[in-house]
Order: sequence, then structure tokens, then C-alpha cells
Amino acid sequence: MNGKFKFGLVALVVAIALLFMSAGDAISFFKSAIKVDVDNVTDLKKGDHVIIDVALCYGASISETSVTKDSSGKVKSSTESSRYYIIPYLYESNGYTESYDLTVKVNKKDFNYLETAYDQTVEYYQGTIDDPEVIITFEGIVDNMNKDEKKYTEDFYYEAFGVKSVFDSTDFVQPIYVRLPVKAASYGLFFAGIIALALGILFVVLGLKQGSVQKANRQALVNANYYTAPQNVTFNNDPNAPAQPQAPPQRFDPYGVANDPRFANLQHNAANPQAPANVTFNNAPAQAQATVNNAAQQVTTIPNEVPAVPDPVEVSPITPLSPIEPMNNGDQNNI
Repeated sequence: MNGKFKFGLVALVVAIALLFMSAGDAISFFKSAIKVDVDNVTDLKKGDHVIIDVALCYGASISETSVTKDSSGKVKSSTESSRYYIIPYLYESNGYTESYDLTVKVNKKDFNYLETAYDQTVEYYQGTIDDPEVIITFEGIVDNMNKDEKKYTEDFYYEAFGVKSVFDSTDFVQPIYVRLPVKAASYGLFFAGIIALALGILFVVLGLKQGSVQKANRQALVNANYYTAPQNVTFNNDPNAPAQPQAPPQRFDPYGVANDPRFANLQHNAANPQAPANVTFNNAPAQAQATVNNAAQQVTTIPNEVPAVPDPVEVSPITPLSPIEPMNNGDQNNI
């Protein structure tokens, strides 16, 4: 497994995690936003992208708390992290003011806004104000309540209004709520996941391609070693020669070679004292192999007849020179 392939796998894991966390919210935010009012609040469903104006509030139905414990399990501290507030959309029916209610989950930083909306609601029902003002506007995504959220919401309505099984007995409360993920963060995580996914796929493909090339190179190297080194075998009966791991035994065994299928073409006469002691098999051409094969059968013969000695050549006798005569001194006086 090469580096590119490993990096690709890591990028794919990161991409899957990012897309799992953000894909749903990002896709919902891509949809056109629904401005919630009394006419469409009962038509909302999971995944809708909504904008809600908060002017009135019936209070918090659920409170979530973050708890910190020590090593023994004892609670060290607790902090309220979020609340579920009930937002009413008022309408007139038979002379009475009624409402369709929608739950919104807000973080701690927005608690004061919703408490202000609650105070404004009290003033509105007391007749102190005629037209409540919008306190805050939220943009969020609709989600379904789980079992516990439904239970706590029904408990709230029973304590506040004396209504039991509010989701079954009435149509003015839906088992949904609006959560408020950060839009920019959802987009950022989503596009980061897309980029990580693309990089992961690219590097996995490159890694597989590189791995195939490396595998082919290794196989070519193995094949090269097989066709060169192992098949060039030398029998030289030299005790000091370097050992070859894949070569047959150093000692030349004509009978063993004759029975070895790799040397089927080798013909060797072990009884022939003139067979060469040092023989090299190295995939030589057929002519060289023929020379080696026939080397054992070559016998030096002595001619049966001795060539005749040529007749001697007659030589004339050497004529002796005449004796040397004394020098004539002429008129010189004898001493």
C-alpha cells in the first residue's frame, strides 16, 4: 500500500464524516426558504427550510443541560445549553383567539430574546398592547421530535393548559420543531466534504495505478532474475568459487545431469577420460552446445604409417686449396 493510496483512504473517511454531519442541513438550506405564518404552519415537514418571526412565546417546554462529572461520577457542574420554546401563530375562530403552535430550539445566547417575547405575550393577553412587535427572526430547518421530546412537550401543555395527549387530540400542535444550525457552517462542512471526497477518489485511483506499475516492475525484475541468473549455471569443480543458491551441486555428476530434464540435450560420456573437467552451461547457441556435446567424443589418433625419409643428397667433395707459396721479396735484402 503506497502513500497516495493511504492518503486517498484517509481523505475518503474524512469526506464521509463531513458529509454525514452536514449533507442534510446543506441540502435543506439549498431549498427555498418558507416564511412561516398561520396559513402554512401546519403544513411543515422534516427538512423544510423555514424563516420564523418571533413576537409571542408561551414559554420553554424543554430545557437541556450539559453536566460535567468527576472521576467518581459525582456532578461537578451543570450548564443549561438549550431550550425548546413554544411559538404561537394566532387566528380568530368563532370569536375566540386560537393558535397553531410551533416549537423552536434555541441556544443559550438567544434565551433573553425568547424571554422578552414571553413577557410581550403576557402583556398582549392582558390587553396592555394591541399589536406585538417582532422580537427576533430565526432561519432554521424543521425536524421531527423524538420520543422524549414528545413526552416533555405534552407534559408542558398539560401543566400550562390542562390538555392531555396534545398530539393526538388536537391539530394545533405538530410533533415537529425548528432547529437552528449555522447556515455558513453547514455550507462550509458540506463543500469541504465534497473536496475531500474528490481528493480521496483521485488519490485512490493514482495509488492503485502506481501500485500496478510497481507490481509490474517487481514482476519484470523477478522475471529478469529468473531468466538470467538462475539459468546461467557453472560447474567448475572449483572449491573457491562463490556458491550459487539456485545452482545444482558443484560436483559434476554426469548421471544426475542426464536425469535432470533441464539438461535433456546434454550428452556426456562419463567413461571418456578426455571429457572436459570444467563445463559451462549458459544457454549458449546451438553451435556452442554442439561443440560441448561433441567434446567428450573427440579422440586424438596416431597415424599407422611413418612417412618415408627422403633420399640423401649427393655432395661433391671439397677441393683443397693449393699450398701457400713464399712471398717474393724482389730486390729486398734478406735479414
